[in-house]
Amino acid sequence: MCRYPRTIARGLAAVTAGILSAALAAAAAAAQDTAQGDAPKAAPLPVTLVQAKFASVISRASLTGDIEPRESTQIAFRDGGRILSLEVTAGDHVIKSQELGQVDATQALERLREAEAEGEAILADLERAKQDFDRQVALFDRGVTTRVLLDEASEALQTLQARLKQADAQISQSKAALDETVLRAPFDGSVMERMAEPGQIVGPATPVFELAADDGLDAVFAVPDTFLAHPIEGTEVELRMLDQPDLMMTGTVREVSPMLDPRNGSITVRVSVNNPDPSVRLGAPVAGAIGYSAGAAFALPWTVLTATAKGPAVWVVNRPDMTAHLRQVTISRHLTGRVLISEGLEEGELVVADGSHQLYPGRPVREGKAE
Repeated sequence: MCRYPRTIARGLAAVTAGILSAALAAAAAAAQDTAQGDAPKAAPLPVTLVQAKFASVISRASLTGDIEPRESTQIAFRDGGRILSLEVTAGDHVIKSQELGQVDATQALERLREAEAEGEAILADLERAKQDFDRQVALFDRGVTTRVLLDEASEALQTLQARLKQADAQISQSKAALDETVLRAPFDGSVMERMAEPGQIVGPATPVFELAADDGLDAVFAVPDTFLAHPIEGTEVELRMLDQPDLMMTGTVREVSPMLDPRNGSITVRVSVNNPDPSVRLGAPVAGAIGYSAGAAFALPWTVLTATAKGPAVWVVNRPDMTAHLRQVTISRHLTGRVLISEGLEEGELVVADGSHQLYPGRPVREGKAE
């Protein structure tokens, strides 16, 4: 029986063990590759897809407000006084120059008489001064008076002429003050409010009536300050009277206040009512609908949004293999039922609008009804 030396035997055993290990490893790798190759892929998930299109977005806003006069003013007695009479009240229609009321004119009449008396006295003095000046001129021409006396007569005449001019101005002012004791309508319109009563003593320029002119009506709305970002002046507005639901009119935005109302943080939009119906009354509630440009963006359903730790994101579908991938986006504005995305998308990309709750990166998808 042949025996190997102990050293050789140990070497043969090591080689045999290495060969067996390599064979086992190769077999295991082959089995793993076979298992992976035979594993079924995830079935495409049915989702609702929308295509990203960058375009100008027209938004519509619903407004509520009131009907107001296009022009209104508060009128008062210039110098005040005790009110003798008021001829109209709230709701009355007036015409230009119509008498609306009167205050006690006793003092105004007395001041006018005093001014006229002073004017008459100055006029008499002026006549005598003129005669004296003419006489001094004649005497000076004959050399029987001095230059000093002639100059004095001329100065006296000029002084009285200046005083007469002042007296005439005072008479005109007094007449105007007397006229102002009668309050008259500055234009055709309606009385919105009466702020005083007969017998009451009012101060100078204290409002007695508020009048609305007949030259048109405005629908006035308080809107969020976001409207300042959109040029809406000249935009047409659909109007509906809330107290007359069947009455529809149109209007045009004529003024957008640049200042915020400190009471509610809103801005005032005035809409000129086109051909207002005669039945429309001041102060009536009105609803308005306006369309305006919200800028250019990707306008997508709000359901595309997914919240992540880094902010809003959407699931974008890779067209070649129809797999979904999460991408961060920048939102410029939220609208009713829509979201405007300014950054993060490319024109024509497919975005998952419904069914994203079952997605993970790389998940195959197909167009269909979301589960």
